Amino acid sequence: MINSLKHDILFILANSQAVDYLSYGWVFIAFLFILFIGIFFALKSWWQIGFLIILLGLIGFFVANFYVHQGLKTYLRPTVISDVATKQLTYSNTLIADFNITNESNKSFKICKIDIGFYMRSKQEAREFLNSLNPFFTKTIILKEPFVPKETKQIQQTINDFSFIEYKISKKAECF
Repeated sequence: MINSLKHDILFILANSQAVDYLSYGWVFIAFLFILFIGIFFALKSWWQIGFLIILLGLIGFFVANFYVHQGLKTYLRPTVISDVATKQLTYSNTLIADFNITNESNKSFKICKIDIGFYMRSKQEAREFLNSLNPFFTKTIILKEPFVPKETKQIQQTINDFSFIEYKISKKAECF
């Protein structure tokens, strides 16, 4: 999971544009401002209030980065991935995944990274959510050809050494 997060951050940094850097920069500047206010209160003998402000600023920094990322993904670079149809081949440990991805944005994409995660089913909703966060197998697909607005691409991938029976699929796309 940590390795996947590292690859996602490096992919975003390598392909980000000015609006991405400005958005994340504002979050960082706001965090620094709140941090300085917390330090000021802590030094003025109100250390409890200062500590609380610093703690809330730290939590707010992570929450704001999450919402900035989601906002950029939703409003500037929306993509839609259809349901993933899978077919397990009978005499080999090979799975064929077939799905469509659509560019819902008004601008062309140069590169897209699609992650398909396979995780175990569970009868408990909380356990299934935790399983979806840490899939047992992840397939990453990188599309490097131009992807014009309102275009739909059909993607068919072969996954070798896959012999699981009960699983669910999570999918996400990052396009720039």
